[in-house]
Amino acid sequence: MVSMGGDRRRSAAITRPQGSLAWRRLIAWLQLLLKGVVQRYGEVARWRPAFLLFVAFLAQRGLRRACLSWKESRLRADAAVTVQAAFRAMAARRELSLRRRTRAAVHIQAQWRAHMAAWDYLTTKRAALICQCAWRRCAARIQLGKLRRARIEKERVEEMCRLREMVDVLQQAVEDAEVRVIAEREAAKKAIAEAPPVIKEKVVLVEDDEKVNSLTVEVGRLKDLLGAEMKAAFDAKKSLAEAELRNEKLARLLGVEEVKNKQLQDSLKRMEVKASDLDEENKMLRQAIASIPAVRSQSNGNRDASDLQATPESEKAVYYEVKPMIVDRGVDIHDKDNNAQLPGSNDPEAEKQQQELLIKCISEDLGFSIGRPIAAYLIYRCLIHWRSFEEDRTLVFDRIIQKISGAIEARDNNETLAYWLSNSSTLLLLLQRTLKINGAAALARQRRRTSPLKTPQENQPDSPISDGRLVGGLPEVYQVEAKYPALAFKQQLTALLEKVYGIIRHNLKKELSPLLSLCIQAPRTFVGSSRGSCSQGTDLAQQASMAHWQSIIEILTNSLNVLKSNYVRSITIVGLHTVLFKCTLN
Repeated sequence: MVSMGGDRRRSAAITRPQGSLAWRRLIAWLQLLLKGVVQRYGEVARWRPAFLLFVAFLAQRGLRRACLSWKESRLRADAAVTVQAAFRAMAARRELSLRRRTRAAVHIQAQWRAHMAAWDYLTTKRAALICQCAWRRCAARIQLGKLRRARIEKERVEEMCRLREMVDVLQQAVEDAEVRVIAEREAAKKAIAEAPPVIKEKVVLVEDDEKVNSLTVEVGRLKDLLGAEMKAAFDAKKSLAEAELRNEKLARLLGVEEVKNKQLQDSLKRMEVKASDLDEENKMLRQAIASIPAVRSQSNGNRDASDLQATPESEKAVYYEVKPMIVDRGVDIHDKDNNAQLPGSNDPEAEKQQQELLIKCISEDLGFSIGRPIAAYLIYRCLIHWRSFEEDRTLVFDRIIQKISGAIEARDNNETLAYWLSNSSTLLLLLQRTLKINGAAALARQRRRTSPLKTPQENQPDSPISDGRLVGGLPEVYQVEAKYPALAFKQQLTALLEKVYGIIRHNLKKELSPLLSLCIQAPRTFVGSSRGSCSQGTDLAQQASMAHWQSIIEILTNSLNVLKSNYVRSITIVGLHTVLFKCTLN
């Protein structure tokens, strides 16, 4: 180890540069120091060379160690500086990359936010323009309608004033003509009275022939003048009759408009009364909620919310008014395991109250919402919530049928009959889509007679189910396996629908048959009595026939308006009128 250390030192000494001035000065200084020490301590002269060599060796070793340590420290310092520079360069590069990425991200975010702000601004601007255009279009249409109505009213008033002036002028002309005719008649009578009496003796000859001839000419002239005045009076009377006819037509139109206005006012009053009644019933229902326990499952709440999203607003109002009384039975129709856990499902008092509330609601005219009968949808929803279609024994079907039968007892009220015709047909279509019939019931259905209300498309078993529009666009209609009460209710409803259909047809036939008989018999009667006066009889026959046909057209128009106002299907209306005319003509 010592030799290795010496060799290392020698190699270091060899590698060290020997000619440097500092090294020489150091050696010289050490030699002087050793000389001084040796001289001071008085060493023997013979030991001087070896001692000097040993001292030089020690000095060289210490210096070499110092140089090596200095070199190592310098190497460490250089290495540390290099490492620090590398690390600082790497940190600087990382910082530069981070700053570049941050700057790029800020630029991208600024561009994206500017793009989104511009897109949002353009979207808002476009929506505002669309809303403004729609509002202005609506306001312009309203203003145009007001201007049209004002113009029509002004033209009507001007036409009435013009006709009245014409009538006054014609009446004045007729009066003047009558006065002239009367004056001329008086003058003719006076001239005839002043004329000399006619000599009856044939033997006597007339002496004054010139006077007789002049009187004859005057009488002829007066007769011609009287005929002209009578013709002018006849023309004036004819013009007056035409003016009175036009005036009568305008008065009839004005009366029709007044009747329509009165009907609108009456309907508005009825709607206000219905609204007040519905508010009172809503208050009563809210008071009844406090005494009735209501437990609803989470799945039922979700299903009711999804069902109500596609329900019209007026249907929702009625649905929410009746819903607090039927929430005890409002579970999922396919969830049969939870049936025994319902707290109010077996309470007869609660069922009775709910049924009374339903009967009370359908006893009133609930009207229509977007062309859909509210009463039919209300009955259907209540029966679905109560699960009445799956029960083996229930009285709610009989009560509904009794209520509808009592409502159609007024056979002369076509408005009520058309209302229940629309509700019954809609409810029957809903039942056809909902009730799932087993094998025995299907055979019974095939043996059942065909209803006169059905068309060839409706007789197919898949037509009521495949068309979603027949049930008012309900988003989901559950298929339930019908029990005997539900099937009996469906058959009773079909029979009731046929009964209403037959009553409406009988009422129309009863009104049209006498008029059609008069239209057929009137020409024969006038033909038999018109041999003496052919033209007069023909005119009277045409007038009578036109009056009867006008009455028939008015009856058909009124019945069509009643059916359309109650949203009866057009295929039913066409079938009704077709069967009616076939039965009437036969």
